[in-house]
This record gives sequence, structure tokens and C-alpha cells, in this order.
Amino acid sequence: MNQQSCCGSKHALKIGLKSGQVIKKGSFPRKGKKRGVPRYYCKPCRRHFSLATLLWTYYQKKRHINSTVRRLLLSNMSLSRTAALVGVNLKTIELRVQQLGTMCQKRNAECIEKAFKGKRATHVQFDEAETFEKTKLLPLSLPVVVSNQRLILGFDVCSMPPHPVYKDRSEAKYGVLPDDRIKSLRKLLLSLKSWIGDFAEIKSDECPRYPWTVKQVFPGATHKTYYARRAKPHGLGELKVGAFDPLFAINHTLAKLRANVSRLNRRTWNTTKRRDRLMSHLWIFIESHNRYILRGLRREGLPLDVA
Repeated sequence: MNQQSCCGSKHALKIGLKSGQVIKKGSFPRKGKKRGVPRYYCKPCRRHFSLATLLWTYYQKKRHINSTVRRLLLSNMSLSRTAALVGVNLKTIELRVQQLGTMCQKRNAECIEKAFKGKRATHVQFDEAETFEKTKLLPLSLPVVVSNQRLILGFDVCSMPPHPVYKDRSEAKYGVLPDDRIKSLRKLLLSLKSWIGDFAEIKSDECPRYPWTVKQVFPGATHKTYYARRAKPHGLGELKVGAFDPLFAINHTLAKLRANVSRLNRRTWNTTKRRDRLMSHLWIFIESHNRYILRGLRREGLPLDVA
């Protein structure tokens, strides 16, 4: 057993303790904790490590701000304003966004795997939202896949051509931008094959790019398309006019994303400066959103739409 195997996870630590290759070696105090943090010694690699080594908060000096930062990021708060309210440097918040995003992505996968119990979703919907990086001359496409019960299964971020109004200015400054929307959607659907059934019912709007992509990834699925109706004024492009919306799950989810993630708001100056930070921020929201949906289903005794 090497250091990576005995210090990689709590599960590996338990195996090491049972086999006798890892032994307890005291503890050390930590501010804000009544009990000390346990320390261990790995015999094969002759190294000491602690329980804190296995946590995502390892090497963080201000662990107490994590829950507050997370709540503010989920409440339509910008990074600079979050830093001002918490009382830390902006660089600290930027680093926490990356760390929280990585942790939430892992927890979300574990949460969905536990909820699905080896089964796969039978009814899903997907659509693309639009945002931009630094300026509207650099637009981004955000494909999102959800179940009928508004459980977000996955998303991706990719480049797309600018709006015709900005096309000349964009090409003059940044050149011709690649259109990766088909490739990104295909990659997203392929990554969700373990969570979406082969014969699932997939709904989307009438975008001409969708039928071919869905048929390529899920040849046995039923793909239903619907006309994209006019948006409500207060929905700002996501919630639609009319009593019944067949794509309500995806439209409502995208509206919640725009309402709660500051960098996705319309008519805002909280713009995304880096694509990876946008993905980290979205994973923080998605993990919290999915836990809320699953908790509501359990509370009401409703089954998941899986088979």
C-alpha cells in the first residue's frame, strides 16, 4: 500500500486500518473543533497523514466561510460582492468557487447514482441557453438536460457564432468563432447514456440540429419536438406564454439558473471572465438544486421517473 492508496479516500483508510498497514498516531487540535483531528501512520510508505488530508478543505485557512460563500453564490450574488460581505479577498472567493465546484460535481454524481439505484430516466428534456464570455462578441452556448421532474442530469459549455448584429465586430476583433454546439450536445448526451434509457422519450424544441444528434446517440429513443413559443416578459426568454408548456421542466430550470446564478442574469454586468469558472459556479447550483428536488420527492412519497 502506497501513500496514494492509504490517503486517497476514507474508504481506503478503513481498509488500511483493518489490514493493519495504517495505525492511529494521536491527534492535533484545530480552531473551532472540540475534539482533535485524528492522525495516522502508513507503515509501507512511512508517512504520517491526518483525517483532514482526505477532505476537500485540506490546506484551507478559513474553512468557516465555505457555507456562507455557497449560500451567497446560490442567491444571485456576484463574486466581488460575496468577497465584500464575507470580508475576504476576491482571490479567496475565486479559489473557493473552483474547490466548491469540484466537490459539488462529485457529490451530485453520487447523489444521482444513489437515487437512480442502477435504473435510468425514461423521460428527459433538453435545450440550450445563451450567455457570453467577457463580451457579447464571444457568445457561449449552454446545453442542459433535465428529467421530467426537473432533476438536472448534466450540462456543457461551448463556443457558438455571434448574433448577426455583432458578427462584423466579432470577426474583426476575434476572428471567425467555431460553432461547437452539435459536438458539445453530442458529447453531453454520450456522457449521460448511463442515466438515460435507450428507449427514453426525449423532448426538445424544433431546432434543426437536434433530431440528427439525438438519433445518433439514442437510436431507439422517441424524440418529440415542439414549437418554441413566445416568452413571457417577466420570464425574459425562458418561461413561455400559454397555459400548458410541454417543455416546462427545461424552461423552468433555465429560468431558475438565470435567476439564481448572477453571471447568467440578463442585462447584467456580472459577466463570465473564464469558461471553467462558469462551469464551477453552475455545479454549485446544480448540486443544491438536485438535492432540493430529491428531498421534495421523498417528502411527498413520489417515485422517480426511472425504469
